[in-house]
Amino acid sequence: MEPENLVKQLFIQYFGTEPEKVEQLPRSGSTRIYYRLSAENKTVIGTYNENRAENEAFVYMSNFFRQKGLNVPEIYIADLGNNVYLQQDLGDVTLFDYLSTTEENSNAILKKVLQHLLEFQTTTSGFDWSKTFPVSEFDYTAYMFDLNYFKYMVAKLNNLNFDEIKLQLEFEQVVRFLLQADHKFFVYRDFQSKNIMWYDNKFYFIDYQGGRKGSLFYDLASLLYDSKLHLNEESRVELKDFYFSLSKKYHNLSLWEFDKFFYAFVLVRKLQAFAAYSLRGLVEHKPHFIASIPYVIGDLENLLKSKKLPFKLEQLTSIVDQMALKFPKLRKKIDISLEINSFSYHVNGYPAENAGNGGGFVFDCRALPNPGRVEGLKQFTGLDEPVIRWIEGHPEFEMFLGNVFKLVISALESYVQKGYTNLQVNFGCTGGKHRSVYCAEKLAKMLEDYYELKDLKINHLMRENWTQTQN
Repeated sequence: MEPENLVKQLFIQYFGTEPEKVEQLPRSGSTRIYYRLSAENKTVIGTYNENRAENEAFVYMSNFFRQKGLNVPEIYIADLGNNVYLQQDLGDVTLFDYLSTTEENSNAILKKVLQHLLEFQTTTSGFDWSKTFPVSEFDYTAYMFDLNYFKYMVAKLNNLNFDEIKLQLEFEQVVRFLLQADHKFFVYRDFQSKNIMWYDNKFYFIDYQGGRKGSLFYDLASLLYDSKLHLNEESRVELKDFYFSLSKKYHNLSLWEFDKFFYAFVLVRKLQAFAAYSLRGLVEHKPHFIASIPYVIGDLENLLKSKKLPFKLEQLTSIVDQMALKFPKLRKKIDISLEINSFSYHVNGYPAENAGNGGGFVFDCRALPNPGRVEGLKQFTGLDEPVIRWIEGHPEFEMFLGNVFKLVISALESYVQKGYTNLQVNFGCTGGKHRSVYCAEKLAKMLEDYYELKDLKINHLMRENWTQTQN
């Protein structure tokens, strides 16, 4: 049975009525599929995940933490035999979104989040560590797994020059040091802004199914060096010191000793994140992961060349330096006028090239799934939330845009070297209303995250005729 039908069936079983609306939510880095199901005043999130052990871990942890009074989603019903469960709908506002819209000081907000974090880390009485997935604790093997993940997904994938034996010795040195920290706490594992929701005037926490026993430092490093938050070093130090004071009753470390461990865990967390960005972005062609790579490179360059680590890591430093040469510096200025257009093949065909150099790209979106043929979406455009949500639930768009992104940044880098001043990128679909519009807007956002652009124009050439065009 299809995942959508399985979550519908579970909804009927729990509520005794059919859902009036089922909407697939945009996918992230995992293989889990999420649906928002609603009927009358009821709305829930249905989850399908083929990994039963991971589902069992999430359901167990959710029930345990909820019983302890922590803010996690309620699990309404689970059919683990069919890999589905229904959980509380916590809306769409993440910590990142909340920080972007509130007038409250961001550090004050993050201090509240750190208080919640410490509650998670220290609420372990009665916790059954055998229920964790895929391992029960961060030990030598688990740390080495993450470091080797970096070796294969970054150093080897990108054909970098390094001495594998010396790199292995550096990894072993790092892990031996990490294991000197107290490992009796709950490690959330993926404590990032995207996994913290603002709902009903409270913070709620999701995606802790990879949690295990380990050190306090790992999750602190995950949040303060979250690439999406872009915290400056002054804020990171303030928040780290706040957490140090908050956590003192759980350790007897001086601030100097605390800092040594903290920055070593920052290193491991950033290497693990770098490997994930490389896999999701460079192998699976997911563009927002590619756009995160310059941020993680910048953090690693600063850390490895600082005096914050208790050891020198020549091979790691060389690998990061080589990757820095492969990717533009963070928000690199590009003195090129970039024009991105959406258009309709059905109405008037290819846009005119106005710069006079005859160059640029034309990408055909007609092979992608068409929201214009979906009842309830025809009247909207690629600028509207219902269409955006539908498109982002179809991974074909992400792979398509990942390939487009790599082609365009390659062209931009080459144009800079050659002294060219203009580039045009065009997306066409049948009606010029849904797919091409979404792709034009999305590519522009991706490039703005990656570069500081001299001049960017987005034109939707069929805008005036959107009510007339065919889909």
